[in-house]
Amino acid sequence: MRHGARIGIPGVGDWGRHRLRGTRAKLTLIHAAVLAGAILIADIALYLGFATFEQNSVDQVLRSQASTVTSGIEDINGQIRFGGGDLPVETQQGIAVAVAIVNKDGSVTQTPAQVFSVSMLNRLAAPVLGTASPSLLDATDHTGTPRRVFVGSVRATQGVDAVLVVSRPLAEVNATLARLVLFLAIFSVLIVVGAAFLAHWLTG
Repeated sequence: MRHGARIGIPGVGDWGRHRLRGTRAKLTLIHAAVLAGAILIADIALYLGFATFEQNSVDQVLRSQASTVTSGIEDINGQIRFGGGDLPVETQQGIAVAVAIVNKDGSVTQTPAQVFSVSMLNRLAAPVLGTASPSLLDATDHTGTPRRVFVGSVRATQGVDAVLVVSRPLAEVNATLARLVLFLAIFSVLIVVGAAFLAHWLTG
């Protein structure tokens, strides 16, 4: 008597190989997830450190320029003016800045670019007028460009109070940070994918 074709039943070997492949996949995913988490933490720390460094550099430029302008300030007929002529539009290093002097009566002298309106300059000046504590803050100019701003009180020899406002655009800094984020993202993905392939091969 001829027997019909035997129905295929997975053997123990097939079941074991299937389970092994599943285990390899799980180990690979776990390894990739742990590595991705560690790289993400490192990327965040690197980004925050670099961003802090960039902001400190910007702040230092503003403080230095404010000191330069302050040294040339004079009291002319009861109004504080920059005695060296026109207010400087860039630092000695060639970094573009906008400078304004806001007098106590609300009158303003500023560089030709006029990145902030008179009302905006008075709002920036009001909290520090007559105080000894300058402030550094972020603001947006009339074109929508983000700027870092130094605001500090100054006093001429006759005791007339005014406020000095020095700012610089943050477009270059923001572009640098954006490039850093893109680089970190691509580099991190390549590392995780490469490590996952290596882990999968080693567990084979």
